[in-house]
Amino acid sequence: MMKRVKTLLAGLILAPTMAYASVTVDIPIDVQLLTVNEKDVGFSSLGFDHKDSVTLNNGVNQLVFRITKVVSDGGNKGTKYTSVPLVATFDAADVELNIDVPKLRTLAQGSTFNDKPTFSVLQDGKEVNSLKKGKINAGLKFYSDTVAEVERFNKSNEPASLRNFGTVAAIPSESLPSESEVSTSKTAVNLNNVKAQFETLSKTDKEEFLSWAIKNLN
Repeated sequence: MMKRVKTLLAGLILAPTMAYASVTVDIPIDVQLLTVNEKDVGFSSLGFDHKDSVTLNNGVNQLVFRITKVVSDGGNKGTKYTSVPLVATFDAADVELNIDVPKLRTLAQGSTFNDKPTFSVLQDGKEVNSLKKGKINAGLKFYSDTVAEVERFNKSNEPASLRNFGTVAAIPSESLPSESEVSTSKTAVNLNNVKAQFETLSKTDKEEFLSWAIKNLN
């Protein structure tokens, strides 16, 4: 009987620790997660997917993401905007964090943001002390081999590179899709989302998209 009581008490003592032995990062609606600790998370190249949050193990973690949304083209039409890939690397344990990005409403604001990105990772409204930020200027090459470009960044002397942090935390298996799911997500995009986004584009952007689609039909 006493042994069972001790086991129960031990479980109650350890329960809070087990419940919070991880880092949760909440992701705003206009932010698309691309990689976690150099692992592809199965993002859509068209930018129509979104994860509400990601759960990480305690320790050093790196998120690469981008802002993707419909903004004003300066007139009465909306057009799709995609930011440069952004890098956030930090060392945290047993906390809930959130990515904070500015509200971009026009292409002009987006262009300014790409030149000098301003974003943060917050805990209770304050920036995480260990946070280092960066961006990856690889152009379209980034999306042809995302992981390779992230690895290249991490071998550089950039403050947010993993080279400056050392060993990263292992990623919980439930936070990443399988290789087959990653492959599928690159080719299978929700058709309804594509249609909805297409309707928000300006006439010029629609024509450009159709031209691209026809060229890549086969």
